[in-house]
Amino acid sequence: MKKCYVFVLLLLSIGATAQINPSDILVGGNIGFSTAKYLITEGEQKQSNFTVTPRVSVAVAHNWVLGLQFGYSHNKSSANAGTNSSSQGSFFTPGIFVKHLMPIKGDFGWFAQMEGSYGWGTQKANYNGASSQQKNYTTAATLKPGLYYKPTSSVLLFLDAGGAGYVHLVSKTNLEKSSSDAFSITLFQNFVFGLDFIF
Repeated sequence: MKKCYVFVLLLLSIGATAQINPSDILVGGNIGFSTAKYLITEGEQKQSNFTVTPRVSVAVAHNWVLGLQFGYSHNKSSANAGTNSSSQGSFFTPGIFVKHLMPIKGDFGWFAQMEGSYGWGTQKANYNGASSQQKNYTTAATLKPGLYYKPTSSVLLFLDAGGAGYVHLVSKTNLEKSSSDAFSITLFQNFVFGLDFIF
């Protein structure tokens, strides 16, 4: 165990060159896509999800950035298990974030990002010809770690590794309104790639 601590301290003590300087402007975003197929009783279920999150941020101190982002996601699912059902929806999530970059060695390091967002969207479903629609609204706060690499002086590559967060959800249909609160930990359960240009 002691050797592990020594190794981590050595990594952190190695000189780092990947710096973000005060007043640097970063423009970029994340993009992600996932698809899955599950075998269920008497049939199968398919799911897909696409997300894109453009952002702009400014360095307020060395390796500290503050920024705005605007997320969009689209999901789709279908199931054939004796009955046919499908759903699809779109969701918008503008938000604010603060990110701290911590170099490990050279142009490679890890980061921590804290973000808050407000979201809205519509989910449409069809079950054996009967359609329904639900409007969703969220307020969320998320803390997530990740890795970064700076291949050139003007490019930063990011890999988000999930994180921990809180979401307050309000759902509305023509018949009812409901709300819920949820805490979740998705560390190393999903990965999202990102790219920022430095000006």
